[in-house]
Amino acid sequence: MLIRDGRRISLLVLVAIGALFLLRVVWMQGTQGQGFLEPGADGGEAAVSAFTPNPQPTSPIDGVLERNGPRLLAIDGVIGIGHTRTAIGADAVLVHVLYDSVRERVPEEMEGYPVEVVVIKGGFDAQTARSF
Repeated sequence: MLIRDGRRISLLVLVAIGALFLLRVVWMQGTQGQGFLEPGADGGEAAVSAFTPNPQPTSPIDGVLERNGPRLLAIDGVIGIGHTRTAIGADAVLVHVLYDSVRERVPEEMEGYPVEVVVIKGGFDAQTARSF
């Protein structure tokens, strides 16, 4: 999900995310080579491949979001987009808005996909570990 209103993300949350990322990087560097055999070292056939991210959208609905996301997020009151499923299981574009009145400015369909609008009064707030 993309979030438009970056002011809602507190500095503390950003620092925590950065610290978690650094801890993961340090942990990954410390575990390289431990408990893993080099390809072919056990005499068996090596099955090693590098991860290559797919530059293309992974599904058609992802492509719709990439092409139309900036236009949706430019609508005043839209705070997030994503994809969801309808009641019958079909793909749909998900649009989070601050107020019900924003619904009328959001298209009902986008490139053949229905658009589901969800009102999030007050927007998104970061949750602390104690609030769970």
